[in-house]
Amino acid sequence: MEITLKRALESDKPYILSLREETMTEHLERLGIFLCHEAHLSRLEEYYHYANLIFIDGKKVGCIRYRATVHHLEIMQLQIVPKHQNKGIGAAVLKFILNSYSTIPAHLSVLKENPAQRLYHKLGFQTYSEDEFEYHMVLKRA
Repeated sequence: MEITLKRALESDKPYILSLREETMTEHLERLGIFLCHEAHLSRLEEYYHYANLIFIDGKKVGCIRYRATVHHLEIMQLQIVPKHQNKGIGAAVLKFILNSYSTIPAHLSVLKENPAQRLYHKLGFQTYSEDEFEYHMVLKRA
């Protein structure tokens, strides 16, 4: 599986917005969070310059938004097109990013109703806190 990340451009916003709505709405609504199209767009635009399109063997399959500093890696968003989910792509992409920043701790938040939390636990992330809607997780490294 060849993973390629390409920095998202302004012209990619419609694709990423559609992907966000398709993959997040169900999980948000189970928590009682109902977002209109404009609210999804607003959340998408936050830190948009960290968004990358995910290509597997040349085929666009999702988006990851992350940022790395000298102190930590923050995974802000990982969304895989539903027809490509449950095929190991999310895990492969996360391992790809984690291996690129292997000396710093990695942080992420996951909605309490999102089954992706199983993947994060499998990769070694541990929950260190929570709020009403999310678990906050960390992967500590040597």
